[in-house]
Amino acid sequence: MHFVRYAPVAIAMFDKHMNYLACSNKWLTDWWVKGSPIQIDDLVGKNHYEVFPDVIPYWKSVHKRALKGAMEFNENDEFIKENGKKEILRWDARPWRDENNNIGGIIIHTEFITERKNNEKLLEQSKARLSTLVENIPGVPYSCDSDSNRTILFVSKAVENLTGYKKEEFVNKVSISLAKLILPEDKDHAWKTREEHIKRQEAFEINYRIRTRYGEIKYIFERGQGVFTKNKDLISIEGILLDVTKQKLLEEHLKQSQSVLLKAQKIANLGNWEMDLETGDVYWSEQLFHILGLKPHEVVPTFEKGLEYLHPDDHEKAKDGIRKALSGEKDLSPEFRMLRKDGSIRDVIILNEKAKDSKKLVGIVQDITERKKGDLALKESEERNKSLIKAMPDSMFVHSTDGTILDFEIPHISPFTIDKSIIGKKLDSLYPSNVARELLEIFQKANKEEELQTHEFELKTSTGLCYCEARVIQCKPGQILCIIRDITKAKKEENKAEQSLKSFYSAFHISPVPVIITQLEDGVLIDVNKRFCELVKIKKEQLIGKSTTQLKFWKDPTNRLDFVATLTKEGKIYDYDEEIIISDGSIVDVLISAEVITIEDKTCVLIMLSDISERKKNEKELLSITEKLTTSNHELKHFAYITSHNLRAPIVNIDTLIGFINKEDTGAPGNAEIIDRIGKSFTQLKASLNDLIQLVTLRDQKYEANEEVSFESVFHTVFDSIETQMKSAHIKIDTEFNVKTVMFKRVLMESILLNLLSNAMKYRNMAAPQIIIKTDTTSFGSAYMSVKDNGLGMDLNKTKERLFGMYQRFHENTEGKGLGLYIIKSQIESMGGKIEVESESGKGSTFTVFFKPSASIQ
Repeated sequence: MHFVRYAPVAIAMFDKHMNYLACSNKWLTDWWVKGSPIQIDDLVGKNHYEVFPDVIPYWKSVHKRALKGAMEFNENDEFIKENGKKEILRWDARPWRDENNNIGGIIIHTEFITERKNNEKLLEQSKARLSTLVENIPGVPYSCDSDSNRTILFVSKAVENLTGYKKEEFVNKVSISLAKLILPEDKDHAWKTREEHIKRQEAFEINYRIRTRYGEIKYIFERGQGVFTKNKDLISIEGILLDVTKQKLLEEHLKQSQSVLLKAQKIANLGNWEMDLETGDVYWSEQLFHILGLKPHEVVPTFEKGLEYLHPDDHEKAKDGIRKALSGEKDLSPEFRMLRKDGSIRDVIILNEKAKDSKKLVGIVQDITERKKGDLALKESEERNKSLIKAMPDSMFVHSTDGTILDFEIPHISPFTIDKSIIGKKLDSLYPSNVARELLEIFQKANKEEELQTHEFELKTSTGLCYCEARVIQCKPGQILCIIRDITKAKKEENKAEQSLKSFYSAFHISPVPVIITQLEDGVLIDVNKRFCELVKIKKEQLIGKSTTQLKFWKDPTNRLDFVATLTKEGKIYDYDEEIIISDGSIVDVLISAEVITIEDKTCVLIMLSDISERKKNEKELLSITEKLTTSNHELKHFAYITSHNLRAPIVNIDTLIGFINKEDTGAPGNAEIIDRIGKSFTQLKASLNDLIQLVTLRDQKYEANEEVSFESVFHTVFDSIETQMKSAHIKIDTEFNVKTVMFKRVLMESILLNLLSNAMKYRNMAAPQIIIKTDTTSFGSAYMSVKDNGLGMDLNKTKERLFGMYQRFHENTEGKGLGLYIIKSQIESMGGKIEVESESGKGSTFTVFFKPSASIQ
């Protein structure tokens, strides 16, 4: 039993009659509260109920059940000691058995846990207060594990507003994490930066973008730090996420409206100057020359020259600053506007002071233009959130529900200039009466509904009018946490952006060219100006809300897909040549210039159109004239060649033969043969002249398509004229007149068909000759006629370029001058049509005549 005595817990061992067999020192300390001390040895053998006569029946019943073999215990029992002290008790009673497994008695173990319970309660209260504070500070505090996935251990409820996911979806989950929401192009940089700082045991600050559950893109500023053991082992990572989307978007709106694309912030430039008070000599540093937009030593620095580079409205203010510096006073308004050489205005801070030797006036000039134009709002937000509670950018107040100030914490820069004496006072000691009333109503609503409430109000401060936002939540029953944020800068920037947008729309509607704004994703029209309505001949109210696809503006819808793809990739398009269809069905040629812009968080497209229909018409006419001139020149060259070749040969032959005639003896035997040959050459010369006359006549002849010509009627006329030859050649002719008539000249149609059939018959397949004549329409609605044969065919790779030329023959074993196809082509083109051929050597040819679109009748 010796080990029982020194056990660190309160334990006692009894026999079946509840006599003490042993107990620990802790047992005596906890239970013996009488005045006279007692030793363990004095207690052994005594009956428990005699030692503690006040044992209540409840405990006796517990002992009896344990002696019968029951295991009795209670984790949270209330107990009043003999000295009247109320305690919370944790106990258990169980039987002990001898070597025969018979119950020999019971063992009782007790532990007073009152202090621990009280500490747990205090801890829970502290956690609740901390949780309320954490849940209501701007941003999303988080804690993540040190594992490779950086599993989230804790994140505030505000994460739902930030990401669209509930906090339960993040905690201890690998399927969704904050890292997985980061855009792919930002993820590597964000992860690498965070891990490098954690490795060096440094705090980190990173900016990136996330995509929320609902597809929205948000800009995030994250600040955090690793928590390490004494052995420098990483335990966890603690940090906060801040939504800086609004600042970013306001920034972008302002940049768009002013057409200023600030790609990065630049560190402010610093220049210095000195003036000798005795001599008046002035010195400028090289950097000061740069700030003024000058080359080093471009001008001689003087006090007066320096004033020239200041805005005229700031001259007196600058002189006052000099006077204060000379008298040793501090200039509380050191910001000025500086006029550079190029006429631009720069914002600068000028600080002056008199040197200790009193012989010089020195000063510095800091160019703060870029800092003021740039990311000031974001930088301030980052600095304000370097700590969760300390150095918070917001003023924090704890109030009772009646508005009484219980406690507060304000940053260094705050709309409030207060001290601890404000505690215990009402809201009207902080705010104007109207604001105090509004906030009191918000307090009572937050206390009643136990939900976050927000309220914006104006506050006059020593520095001017301040816009504030109050975030109010019940931190515990009867108490309100009120966080006040200064939103003056955001309000002013928002107002500037709105004003700029108004100016943009004013210019938009008075533009002399057609302009529209559409959504990039679906092409839905958001706004159009008057000139666009005039172009497409549709009223504005019939355009807004409809897409360009619905309005069927694009003549070729696939061009829109190419247009949008290029625009999405490049962000802008200039002078995109396109044809659009307007309301009356006519087609207008336009040049489209477009650029992607952002309006109210939506990606839109600003589109300007220029009507170039008249220019296109002139270009087409010029091209047609050029083509005709080119054709005429080609024909003239060809005629010249024919004249020199076809006429020269018989003339030379005649001249030579005349020289052979025996003029002295006209009856000489050889003269008759020579004269006969001269006659043949003359006949050849006459035939060539007749061909030329026919071709010139055909070329100069002008025809009008003023007859409705029936294909079937023309076919019968032509067939009747060559029926005998066709039958003797055993040629099978099939016809398929899907188009019945066409506006043309009948005499030309007969000539064209006769020439095509004659060629097909001349170069036929001797075994089973066949000709197919077909008329139909193309996909564009124009009529055509094709003549197909299965004859000798041609190798177009060798003959295509000269196929329709004069005196071109491609089969030596057939008769002909080689003028037929030239005549056909000339006749067809004189009527505004064209002819094409498909052919393969040994398989036949297909000649297709295409009539101009206006000739089709059906």
